[in-house]
Amino acid sequence: MRNPHCVFRGSRTYLHSTSLLNHILSKLDYEPRDIDFVFHKETANLCKIENQAPADESQLIASYKDRKSRLYIVECGDPILERTPYDETVVVSDSTIDENRIAFPGLKPAYTFCECLIAGYKHLLENIFPEQTRKYAFARLRLAIVPDGGFEIAHSRIIASKFYQGDITVDGQGIGNIYFGIW
Repeated sequence: MRNPHCVFRGSRTYLHSTSLLNHILSKLDYEPRDIDFVFHKETANLCKIENQAPADESQLIASYKDRKSRLYIVECGDPILERTPYDETVVVSDSTIDENRIAFPGLKPAYTFCECLIAGYKHLLENIFPEQTRKYAFARLRLAIVPDGGFEIAHSRIIASKFYQGDITVDGQGIGNIYFGIW
């Protein structure tokens, strides 16, 4: 698999998780099942994709696995120098929030499922806990399938006072979980 084209999104000074996940999903020649994508640490450096875990675990940025593949995203020494516009308010503009649930009626043409999902859960957390000035960071995605249409995320629990779990459904059927941490 080719290495990802790493750019900063919007005003961020770190590599956004959707950049890596979008790259991986776009390069697979099959429909992935039982995805487990874990973001291990923030980086402002270029990355490469490898089939084996790095000997130096401090270089591990993220890991991806599904029924057929296991991939490791490893930090390179060179800094990211490019930037692209990115406005999460546009990504979530068609969504609706009802208490602890956010619904996307469909995917926006300019954005992927992963972008809608990650921006959506962050937006939901900011609405559920408006008095808190926390910075939420994507940590993990467990997903049976990648839907091609509408979906919902329900905030289900806080784990050990520092992780947030959202349950993902399509047409009322559970398809996975998303986890965020606090920076």
